[in-house]
Amino acid sequence: VALPRELSLDACLELVRGFCREQFVSRGMVADFAVHWPDGNPHAHVLLTMRSLDGAGFGRKNREWNRKELLGQQRKAWADHVNRALERAGLTERVDWRSLEARGINRLPEPKLTRYAARLLKRGVKDHPSLERYLRIKELNAELACLEAAIKRDEELLARGQAIRGEELPITF
Repeated sequence: VALPRELSLDACLELVRGFCREQFVSRGMVADFAVHWPDGNPHAHVLLTMRSLDGAGFGRKNREWNRKELLGQQRKAWADHVNRALERAGLTERVDWRSLEARGINRLPEPKLTRYAARLLKRGVKDHPSLERYLRIKELNAELACLEAAIKRDEELLARGQAIRGEELPITF
């Protein structure tokens, strides 16, 4: 899971511990996690048992823990935990577990940049093969935003009964 860069290492450890306790240990799972804090990409890996743990040791595999509905609930719970931690830290940033589409955001998801690619961008390099897909998606998203703004403007004009001027849109394919 991604950890908020805005929080301290101690706050992130508390965040992961509380989430694992609530979502996994309370159901009978054994949860083991490791936090990694490399430059710019704090994250945690959580390992879980598929067998419940009771007084006699490990029980049978619990296939209920693999349900997609449960995964959706856990994603939402993670976002809730992160947002509460950000709020406790006095920060205004928030995360949303839903997809762009589910949030009504009409844009392509941007691929994650490697540290190497991010350094290239920071130095102003734009013609490297590792940046091609990222930069193309950024360009397409900018064009989408222009189109949506033009559509919104035209819808507002139509709603007021005004004619739409014929004009060239800055579209490149």
